[in-house]
Amino acid sequence: MQKKPDYADAYYAWGFILAEQKQYTEAIKKYQEAIAKKPDYADAYYNWGFILAGQDRYLEAIEKFQITIQKKQRLFLCLS
Repeated sequence: MQKKPDYADAYYAWGFILAEQKQYTEAIKKYQEAIAKKPDYADAYYNWGFILAGQDRYLEAIEKFQITIQKKQRLFLCLS
Protein backbone atom coordinates (compact mmCIF):
# COMPACT_ATOMS: atom_id res chain seq x y z
CA MET A 1 0.00 0.00 0.00
CA GLN A 2 2.83 2.40 0.73
CA LYS A 3 4.42 1.93 -2.70
CA LYS A 4 1.13 2.28 -4.64
CA PRO A 5 -1.39 4.15 -2.47
CA ASP A 6 -3.76 4.55 -5.44
CA TYR A 7 -3.89 0.81 -6.15
CA ALA A 8 -7.63 0.06 -6.02
CA ASP A 9 -7.17 -3.71 -6.16
CA ALA A 10 -5.27 -3.66 -2.87
CA TYR A 11 -8.14 -1.85 -1.13
CA TYR A 12 -10.62 -4.27 -2.70
CA ALA A 13 -8.63 -7.30 -1.47
CA TRP A 14 -8.28 -5.74 1.96
CA GLY A 15 -12.06 -5.22 2.08
CA PHE A 16 -12.64 -8.82 1.02
CA ILE A 17 -10.41 -10.12 3.80
CA LEU A 18 -12.12 -7.91 6.38
CA ALA A 19 -15.54 -9.12 5.20
CA GLU A 20 -14.39 -12.74 5.54
CA GLN A 21 -13.46 -11.89 9.14
CA LYS A 22 -16.95 -10.37 9.65
CA GLN A 23 -15.49 -6.88 10.09
CA TYR A 24 -18.17 -5.43 7.87
CA THR A 25 -17.89 -1.74 8.74
CA GLU A 26 -14.18 -1.76 8.00
CA ALA A 27 -14.70 -3.84 4.85
CA ILE A 28 -17.18 -1.29 3.51
CA LYS A 29 -14.63 1.48 4.14
CA LYS A 30 -12.04 -0.39 2.09
CA TYR A 31 -14.53 -0.97 -0.74
CA GLN A 32 -15.30 2.76 -0.66
CA GLU A 33 -11.57 3.51 -0.89
CA ALA A 34 -11.24 1.12 -3.84
CA ILE A 35 -14.14 2.88 -5.58
CA ALA A 36 -12.60 6.29 -4.85
CA LYS A 37 -9.46 5.13 -6.65
CA LYS A 38 -11.33 3.33 -9.45
CA PRO A 39 -14.92 4.62 -9.84
CA ASP A 40 -15.95 1.85 -12.25
CA TYR A 41 -14.99 -0.92 -9.81
CA ALA A 42 -18.18 -2.98 -10.15
CA ASP A 43 -16.98 -5.83 -7.94
CA ALA A 44 -16.40 -3.44 -5.04
CA TYR A 45 -19.98 -2.17 -5.38
CA TYR A 46 -21.25 -5.75 -5.53
CA ASN A 47 -19.43 -6.83 -2.37
CA TRP A 48 -20.55 -3.67 -0.59
CA GLY A 49 -24.13 -4.50 -1.55
CA PHE A 50 -23.70 -8.08 -0.38
CA ILE A 51 -22.63 -6.86 3.06
CA LEU A 52 -25.58 -4.46 3.23
CA ALA A 53 -28.02 -7.23 2.28
CA GLY A 54 -26.57 -9.39 5.06
CA GLN A 55 -27.34 -6.55 7.48
CA ASP A 56 -30.97 -6.37 6.26
CA ARG A 57 -30.25 -2.99 4.66
CA TYR A 58 -32.02 -4.05 1.50
CA LEU A 59 -32.73 -0.69 -0.11
CA GLU A 60 -29.09 0.32 0.20
CA ALA A 61 -28.02 -3.09 -1.09
CA ILE A 62 -30.30 -2.79 -4.12
CA GLU A 63 -28.74 0.58 -4.89
CA LYS A 64 -25.25 -0.94 -4.86
CA PHE A 65 -26.39 -3.89 -7.01
CA GLN A 66 -27.94 -1.49 -9.52
CA ILE A 67 -24.67 0.43 -9.71
CA THR A 68 -22.88 -2.89 -10.22
CA ILE A 69 -25.12 -3.69 -13.18
CA GLN A 70 -24.56 -0.24 -14.69
CA LYS A 71 -20.80 -0.54 -14.36
CA LYS A 72 -20.77 -4.07 -15.83
CA GLN A 73 -22.98 -3.01 -18.75
CA ARG A 74 -20.56 -0.19 -19.55
CA LEU A 75 -17.69 -2.67 -19.53
CA PHE A 76 -19.51 -5.04 -21.89
CA LEU A 77 -20.40 -2.20 -24.25
CA CYS A 78 -16.79 -1.11 -24.37
CA LEU A 79 -15.65 -4.64 -25.15
CA SER A 80 -18.15 -5.25 -27.94
